[in-house]
Amino acid sequence: MATTLKNAQQRATMAAKEERARDAALAMQEYEAEKLAIGIKTARLRALRLAKEAESNERTKRKNPGTIPPVCTENPIRIDCVTESPKRQQR
Repeated sequence: MATTLKNAQQRATMAAKEERARDAALAMQEYEAEKLAIGIKTARLRALRLAKEAESNERTKRKNPGTIPPVCTENPIRIDCVTESPKRQQR
């Protein structure tokens, strides 16, 4: 009787260990699949961003070919301060 009880406990313990191992393997597969999906989405979004930036740069070049960006003479640190272009500064 004692050996039957001991065997039943051992089988229950082994079954629990096997279930945990299956759960761990499934969790790892889900983690890797999610990681792959995130990598694919990131690559797609990066490609879209780079294409958009390239298109924007191309439009800017077509719109203003060969222009020099304006320079602020009042406060060169401020970005929104545009008073004169570099061509006007030359005397």
